[in-house]
Amino acid sequence: MILPLTIGAAMGLGVWLIAIAVIPSRPSLASTISRLHRPPAVSLRSDTNATGIELIGKWIIRRVGPDRFGRYSAHLSVLDRPAEVFAAHCALAAVVGLAFPIVATTVLAAAGIGVNILIPIWISLLFAVIGVFLVVARLADAADEQRKTLLLQLGAFLDVLSMLLAAAEADEQALQLAARAGDGRLFNALARSFRDAGISGRPMLTGMDDLGKRWEIDELRSIASAGSLASSGGAAVRRTLMAKSRSMRSAQLAAEETDARLRSSKLSLPQFLIAIGLIVMLLYPAVAGFLNNLSAGT
Repeated sequence: MILPLTIGAAMGLGVWLIAIAVIPSRPSLASTISRLHRPPAVSLRSDTNATGIELIGKWIIRRVGPDRFGRYSAHLSVLDRPAEVFAAHCALAAVVGLAFPIVATTVLAAAGIGVNILIPIWISLLFAVIGVFLVVARLADAADEQRKTLLLQLGAFLDVLSMLLAAAEADEQALQLAARAGDGRLFNALARSFRDAGISGRPMLTGMDDLGKRWEIDELRSIASAGSLASSGGAAVRRTLMAKSRSMRSAQLAAEETDARLRSSKLSLPQFLIAIGLIVMLLYPAVAGFLNNLSAGT
């Protein structure tokens, strides 16, 4: 009774996957309108310049629907990674997870070890989900590490900007010069955002705010809003940016100290085990000789 139900469920799942592949999901009206008012998270490469894995990922995105990958747009954007590559990695992880228990069951069957058919089916589904979860978790970890690197560059940008503002440079000119002062990724992205904002006739700090939204870096947005309020209210922009720079430096230093303490605490157990091993190695010959003499005397 259970075997026919399982086979029927597997066939139904296959039909559903085929239907999704043939008939793409229709996006909602709200998501379609929201995409008209925001820049694309990643630039889609043309088929002539795309690699094989990107072509596979593009096919998956077209069939499944781009909205399903929208929640990862900030991570992909901050890593400058095409969405097609991420989609292909998810599909590859799911396929490997599905195939591994089946291959293992086939090998066991060839060796004469019988396995119930229900076990590899459920394990295959579980491994497929775990594979996709691992790809997503790895993407989030890489994006967090990249954001930490960008925050270090942001601190350097604020230092240069504060010096330029102290030299009586105009606000927008100081922003442009500070963005050109470095060759890091954040400096290049800020220079491009300032240029695009200037071409469109918007304040340059809105370009920084847009970049913070696209990369999900709250510090960029807070600096842009603080600079806009300071310039519009007639306050000292230099003092505001210097205060933001000092607070960022303090937060980064506290985070690094916490991380260093955590790493140091993780080394306590290995050090203890090494010490126990050395003590055992030093005492073993004496203890063994004492026990041999004791047994010989008796």
